[in-house]
Amino acid sequence: MEIHDAQLQAVSEKLQLQPDQVLVDVGGGTGRFSEQLFNCAQLNNRVICVEPNEEMHEKAKQRKGVIPVLKTAEDFFRDPLVLNRFDRVLFVQSDHHLREPLSVFRDLERSLRPDGVCSIWQLKSHSCFQMFSDVAAAKSYPSDRHVETCRILKEANFEVEMSWVHLQYGLTKSKLYSMLRGRFITNLYALNDQEIEEGIATLERTKLKFVHEDDVIENKASYVVIQAKKMNNNLGKLSSCDGLSLYSVLLLIRQLAQLCPHTRGNSRLVSFHVFQDKMAEEEVTNTVEEPLDLIRLSLDERIYVKLRNDRELRGKLHVSCSSRSSTLVRISPRNDNP
Repeated sequence: MEIHDAQLQAVSEKLQLQPDQVLVDVGGGTGRFSEQLFNCAQLNNRVICVEPNEEMHEKAKQRKGVIPVLKTAEDFFRDPLVLNRFDRVLFVQSDHHLREPLSVFRDLERSLRPDGVCSIWQLKSHSCFQMFSDVAAAKSYPSDRHVETCRILKEANFEVEMSWVHLQYGLTKSKLYSMLRGRFITNLYALNDQEIEEGIATLERTKLKFVHEDDVIENKASYVVIQAKKMNNNLGKLSSCDGLSLYSVLLLIRQLAQLCPHTRGNSRLVSFHVFQDKMAEEEVTNTVEEPLDLIRLSLDERIYVKLRNDRELRGKLHVSCSSRSSTLVRISPRNDNP
């Protein structure tokens, strides 16, 4: 059984996937594991497989139950369209590729719905890989990387828990060689094809000299699993480099509608009003059904937003943009009328 097959049950249990949930697999490669999770959890929504490698992305497009997205994690979670969209986000041996982990995790936190979870799997030991790395140039990642990951996630406003998962499985020697050539562990991408073949040849002359092609080799893999849960007392944040678009305000309102206690049941926001100044008579109106990027507000301006449904006022919000807070937009309840 391949390492991906051995992981499937363990990952499903950690994620506690429900059929109606939306899952993102970051660094999902060819989409094979995403497809397996889709089928195993009997999801109603296809798994979003985020992968920046074009060759892998093309292979993922052939998978059933997968939505391939050709983007880096930075670009994917930075998009305001993903605000409050996902229930689960998964990294399996892929978080070390993040160029700006704190920025990504902050954006990721905003993309999660209430009680959303980001699950990060970091490989700490793998007997077959260790056997190969002993005779090749492959290197393991720092063993204390999980400590820094937990620190960054807490800074990004997550509740963080860490645990160990130990997996055992067997595979034939021929399958092991196939997995090595296919770079089944991200560490192997540091080697070119010739270096991998030289490592396999060394195994053939030494440790696996008397092992037949169909003989089963027992393997053990250990992971640190970091579960980062969205804290639901966070009303909403949005990164914005040049300003705040009206469409971004809409997305924030939709998130707040689910978090604020004064919103009852499944009531739908029908319209909202944006006032560029406290005393301004002119207002810009838009509906949830047809959001448009109508205006753009620069930093240091303030806008006042009313939440409405068909018949009654649901609540009031004060959106403050300040240059002192750099690119961060904060939202808080406001009780007085604009």
